[in-house]
Amino acid sequence: MTFAPELTLNTKIMPNIKFLFAIIFIFSVQLLLAQRNANNSNIKITVSGKVVDENKTGLPFATVAVLSAKDSSIIIGGITNEKGLFSIKSPAGKALLQVSYLGYNNYLSSIITLSPTEPEIVTPVISLQKNNQNLEEVTIVAEKSEMNFLMDKKVFTVGKDLTTKGSNVLDVLDNVPSVTTDIEGNISLRGSGNLTILINGKPSALTGNGNTDILKFIPADQIERVEVMTNPSAKFDAEGSAGMINIVMKKDRLSGLHASFSVNAGSPANHGLNVNLNWKKGKSNVFFNGGIGYRAFEGKSNTQQSFNLPDTSYFSSNTATYGRKSLNANFTTGIELNLKGKNQLTTSFRLRDSNGDNDSQVNYETYSDTKAPRTITTRIDNEDETDKTGEVTIQHTKTFKGEEHKLSTNIQASTSFETENSDIKEFGANGLEQKVNNTEGNSDFMFQTDYERTIFKKIKFETGVKYALRIIETNFAVSELDSNNNFQQLTSLTNAFNYNEQISAAYAQFGGKFGKFSSKVGLRGEHSNISTELVNSSLKKNKNYFNLFPSAFFTYELSKASSLQLNYSKRVSRPRFWYLNPFFSYTDSRNLRTGNPDLDPEFGHNFEFGYLWRSKGKSFYGAVFNRNESPTFQRVSTADANGVITTTTINHGSNTAWGVETNWSQPLNEKIQLTLGGDVFYFKTDVSLPGLKDVSATNYNGRMSARYKVNKTTALQLTANYRAPQKTVQGIRKASGAVNIGFNKDFWDNKASFGFNARDIFNTRKRRSYTETTTFTSTNVHQWGAPWISVNFTYYINKENKPSRRGSSGGGGGDDFMD
Repeated sequence: MTFAPELTLNTKIMPNIKFLFAIIFIFSVQLLLAQRNANNSNIKITVSGKVVDENKTGLPFATVAVLSAKDSSIIIGGITNEKGLFSIKSPAGKALLQVSYLGYNNYLSSIITLSPTEPEIVTPVISLQKNNQNLEEVTIVAEKSEMNFLMDKKVFTVGKDLTTKGSNVLDVLDNVPSVTTDIEGNISLRGSGNLTILINGKPSALTGNGNTDILKFIPADQIERVEVMTNPSAKFDAEGSAGMINIVMKKDRLSGLHASFSVNAGSPANHGLNVNLNWKKGKSNVFFNGGIGYRAFEGKSNTQQSFNLPDTSYFSSNTATYGRKSLNANFTTGIELNLKGKNQLTTSFRLRDSNGDNDSQVNYETYSDTKAPRTITTRIDNEDETDKTGEVTIQHTKTFKGEEHKLSTNIQASTSFETENSDIKEFGANGLEQKVNNTEGNSDFMFQTDYERTIFKKIKFETGVKYALRIIETNFAVSELDSNNNFQQLTSLTNAFNYNEQISAAYAQFGGKFGKFSSKVGLRGEHSNISTELVNSSLKKNKNYFNLFPSAFFTYELSKASSLQLNYSKRVSRPRFWYLNPFFSYTDSRNLRTGNPDLDPEFGHNFEFGYLWRSKGKSFYGAVFNRNESPTFQRVSTADANGVITTTTINHGSNTAWGVETNWSQPLNEKIQLTLGGDVFYFKTDVSLPGLKDVSATNYNGRMSARYKVNKTTALQLTANYRAPQKTVQGIRKASGAVNIGFNKDFWDNKASFGFNARDIFNTRKRRSYTETTTFTSTNVHQWGAPWISVNFTYYINKENKPSRRGSSGGGGGDDFMD
């Protein structure tokens, strides 16, 4: 057979732009293929070869297509690998071979015959010729959108958010639509704190037990994107009545060595060094994310209380100062192997080690109803804390012949151990000295396998099973110095609490696209067996139940730029460990927090109807949502005869919320990109217990982001958020908000960047609340020092010479999480 003469070219072009155009081409090919009739012959001919430039250097990611000799329509397509090699299986028949590469003229062969008698054809080396257009004067920038909306998730890309450089995961979440965080690290999704936090699509020891404090120590530089699912499909755990948030860590799969080194410093003290490494050679890929950091900051609070007890009335004014210091190290390392028979094996290990000092001083001033001084007491608590966590993950994926046909297995085991030792002294009318020792051991094991394949050519079928085990053992002991100068244990405040949770699950779901209509429906079954034990009190509780959780997603494309979405899912919120543990807070002896071992799970039904429009850098998303939860978790506070306020959680009543959520993004000109978003919702809480009251109100949250591109290498960003007041069954949580600014400058030919950000520049992010019961009222204001200022320097290795595949799945890619 005869091919056209060799064509040569030598032009510099950015590899990431080449790869982008290659992906767009292949995607277009697949769309065209979906509309073609099946070929009459099942016989496939392998066409292989090499594409080079005039220096005989292989051109990576060049697009190769086999065209019909009859009408030049596309039969099949592919791309070259890093060495410029390609191999395509095509039906038999007469065809043309076309090769394209950005900055080069297309190559088109003469007619070739693909005959069953010659099942493998190796073409002569194909060289491309430089075209006449001077592309070096044209700058093409392909940036990922900060926000991308898919059928079942919203994807927030961290890389472009300048106000998170040098910060942590909680700061990143504070900028994500639908998500709000408070100064204590509590996370809410559309106003509800009953959600699940995942890392790389899976539960992790780092975020187990509802402990979000650990997220403060994961640098934003290690995060690739955040995925928010208000209605997760049946494929994912049903835990979290409000939905789930998935934090995807960085991991590259490109050939060669790629790395970034980042150092940051801040005030209050926020200093750290972070490293991201990726090395791929042949069929192996080694990755490492690690960092060490030191944080030190201060906070303060003021509480005004009025007591109206059966035998007395008085007032109390409590002021507190807090100091937090921590030195922590965390890293994740692993290897990914592509084995024979389309098998992929990934093993990873995650370790976190933290040591900290938590110091506080609380001053109590108590007055009679005449406002005359009564007692003045100072309580000082110096606490040392250590926390160690280790986690091992093994993943195996077997890919079979056929479209989207694979079997995945995941095994994960982790262990953690935390100790808190406090020395407490009180000075005043009745001085005392106490010691508090709190230890916690945590072991987790998880096995999960998922199978998926395309059936009947258009329908994607998925099924899987999962088993998860969590064991937690805690010991809480308080001792007090007696008159003989010996520490005696206080039995009323000392106990051991054990927790055992076993969750078994299975699911199946079907999805497909039929013209402009897409759908996905699924059903998940989960069996829960949860037991708790107060060892010293011989008090045991066991919760054993089975539930079904349906989910459904429907999308209709109104046009290429717009679509309608209708979603539903049933969810569950099991009581977190801290909701159950009776002993975990003793810093403030007059304001105690405790758990309730007898809590039942909360079940929710989530509905959402949305409209999505995207066109030329502009996007709009609007949704109407409804959430119904019962029986709900309610935090309630009571006061005893000594004026000690105890806050715990109970099961009672129901919550109903109707709301509207919007997100609008549009470039105002070539330099300014504006994003506005928020939600408004009406909620109603029904309760029927003494001291509690039904609540109904309209609440809203808003956020704004404005990004100004000074030039090709410099950008500024301003973000602001506002959280409106919200009523509770015993009072109100008052409004809060913050304004943040960020700056970023790339230099050294894109090999380095400098960032600056300041968070809460107007010192307005505070927790303010008012509580009212039949026996007391309490007004509280709590705040950590602000503003938070940070500078960041990052150096990249091979950043500009290799196309990045991070986020290439469209910010999450349908149902699957990127590992």
